[in-house]
Amino acid sequence: MLGEHDYIVRAEWTGNRGVGTAGYRDYARDVTLRIEGKPDLLASSDKPFRGDPSRWNPEDLLVA
Repeated sequence: MLGEHDYIVRAEWTGNRGVGTAGYRDYARDVTLRIEGKPDLLASSDKPFRGDPSRWNPEDLLVA
């Protein structure tokens, strides 16, 4: 593999419930992952870390 390969991903945290990260239970772990030209990917942390189990989590993405 010669040359440089760039991959640009934007992560937008969408879990702010109005108080930022003031308390551990005060915010959602939701994030929207964006890559130009592809559908957005709705993600969150895994359920044991207060994430939304209906969204992709880092562990899902690692083994996908």
